[in-house]
Formats: sequence, C-alpha cells, structure tokens
Amino acid sequence: RQLKRDGVHVKGFVSLHPEATIAAGTHLENAVVLSNGRSVTASSASNAVIDAPIPPHRRVRRMLVRADSYEDGPVTHALKLLGWPATSASVELFAPRASQRQLMRLSKGRASVLLIHYDPERRENRRYVPIARFLERSGWSVPRVLHDLPDKNLALIEDVADSTLQDHIEAHTERDAENYYRTAIRDLVHLQHAVTHAARKHRPKLEPSFGPHLYADDLDVFETHFLRERMDLRQSQYTSAMRELEHVAKYLHRESRVLVHRDFQSSNIMLRGRRPVYIDFQGMRFGPASYDLASLLCDPYAQLSPRFRQRMLEYYAAVAGTPPGHVSVAFSMAAIQRLTQAIGAYGRMNRMVGAGRYTKYILPALQLLKTIVRNLDKFGRFSTLVDNAIEFELAQQTR
Repeated sequence: RQLKRDGVHVKGFVSLHPEATIAAGTHLENAVVLSNGRSVTASSASNAVIDAPIPPHRRVRRMLVRADSYEDGPVTHALKLLGWPATSASVELFAPRASQRQLMRLSKGRASVLLIHYDPERRENRRYVPIARFLERSGWSVPRVLHDLPDKNLALIEDVADSTLQDHIEAHTERDAENYYRTAIRDLVHLQHAVTHAARKHRPKLEPSFGPHLYADDLDVFETHFLRERMDLRQSQYTSAMRELEHVAKYLHRESRVLVHRDFQSSNIMLRGRRPVYIDFQGMRFGPASYDLASLLCDPYAQLSPRFRQRMLEYYAAVAGTPPGHVSVAFSMAAIQRLTQAIGAYGRMNRMVGAGRYTKYILPALQLLKTIVRNLDKFGRFSTLVDNAIEFELAQQTR
C-alpha cells in the first residue's frame, strides 16, 4: 500500500528490503528487491530478484546483481574490455537456453552490452560471430559484434532492444503488430535474394544445408521427445502416420535453396523503435525459402489468426514475386516440418533447461499443425495422430 501511495505500480507479489529505494513510476511484478536494489522512473522488474540499480527504461525479468558480487570469469574479462569498474556495473542474468549459451546483460548507467558465453562443443555456437559480421556487411539487421574472444568462448554484442515481437503481440492486437510483420517479411525476402547472392559469392561458413538427413533428424526429435517420451507411445502406434511425412521431405528437397535463418520466430525478432533486429541466427544454412516463412507465421509463441496468416502469405507472394499458389503449397509443407520439429524440441528443452517452461507451447503448436494438415491429401493417418496428441495435451492440462 505504501509503494502504491508513493506512485509505484505493483502487480502480484513484491518483497522489498527496507534499504531498497524504489522511485515513483517503477513497475514491479512478482519481484524480490534486496538491499542494493534501486530504481528510477520508467524502469521495471517482472518475475525477478533485484540486488543492483535497475538501468533506466529497462525491464528486468530474471535476476540483476552488482558486478562486484558476481564472481565469474567471462564477466571479469568483459568488464576489463569495456573499462567498467565492477563496483559501478551490474549483471542481468537471462534464462538458460537450449543452445548451450549463457546470455547476460552488462550495464553501467545508461550504457549496456550483451555478453554471450558459449559451449564451443556445439559447432553452431562458434559460427555466431562470423555470420553476424557477414550479415551486417550484407545489409541485414543484426546486433553489431563489439568484441570477440574465441579463446575464452565469449563475445560482446550490441544491446539492441529490451522487447521482442513476441512481447509486442502478447500485449497488443494483430493489427498493431502488422507493420512489424510486413517489415519482417520484406527483410526475409531481402535475406532470400540479395543476402543469399552475397553468401554464394563470399561463402561464409554455415551449418550443413537442409537435406534428407536433416529432415529425418527433425522427425526423429518429434518421435523421440514427444511421441515416445511424452505420450509414451510404442513405435507400432505411429509408424504408418509418420511415414506419410516422407512426402513433406521430398517436396521441400526439390525446392530451390536460399539462406534460411532456421529459427525465424517472434522471440528472435527484437524491436528497436519501429525496426526489427534479428538474433539467434547461428544455425543459418541453405534450405527452402518456405521454411522461414512457416517459422514466422506458424509460430506457437505468437498464435496468429488464420485470416492474418493468409494476408501475410499474400503479402509475401507479392513482395517475393512468387505465384500465390506455389507459396501456399510450399508454406504448408514447410509448416508441417517446422511444427513437428518444434514440438519435439519443446519436449527436449523441457528436460534440458527446466520442466514446464516450454510445455505450454506444445498444445498451440499441435493445433496449428492440425489447421495445416486437415485440408491436405495424403495425411489422413498423421492427422489422426495429431488429433490424439491434442486430446493428450488437453488431458494433461486438466490434471
């Protein structure tokens, strides 16, 4: 009550140390503020523990601590590169990622950078910096690389924004987000044409191209981590249904190849003012143009309406100069491949970085998959398998 009288916006649970200082205009939601916690107007904390000054106009979502209380080699190296004393800097810790990368935001006053500390055993993590530099030279909007220390498996990159397209569409309507989606589609066409041409000329090191083995691996993730481990099905219960997806891989393999981001979804599109900036492109490779389009428009994080999705498909066809009929068929094939891979990945990531975090996206992904396959020939058994999976997930939610 006192916080609210002082002009602080409170939602949910807040625990405040007597020595903490919270300014009017701060937003706190499910937050613990310890003795070093400070805030200024227009800063916020959500589902977070705060033990350092919150940078102005920032939203802390996990944990913020003073740098001098966080004994960590990568942070020490980064602060030395930046010339920032640990006593005047803070470290914001982000949620664990399935890519074996640890992301942190280092702040000093209004200045901030992102620190990426990665596991070099995962090959694509070593490709992030070279690909980022290639994309920036080619005119694609990505964060600038500020420092690269491959011998220490860390990089410092530009801190471009605090919100994603996912955040925006969760807080607003599709109509409000439409300009962002149109810009993302134009940028996608730029990636598939001009940047692809540059890649063929300069040959940056990328992950192996989409092909039969990758399509099979994606389906194996779906079988292993969803059908078997989550639904507890025997192989005999889904073999005939999964065999129908061979048609998808054959179709996509015949498509012409362009640069594919590989994870082109709302959570990987940062919003800097009115301009999207793209992240998590370390898995970039050559593949079918329809794959990134399906990732964007069949995104379980965003859950777009069928009408909006169709309007964006028509816009893509016009911008790319591709016949709408071809775009529609290719999109459907890619959406099946993408969504099955995503559902399997959600199951796997729950086991890797904490149960429950990704589970809530399984049902929306299955419902999207059902929307795609129900009007297609040759997928009758798979459609039934998806129906059964939806029933399973609905039952899980009622427990």
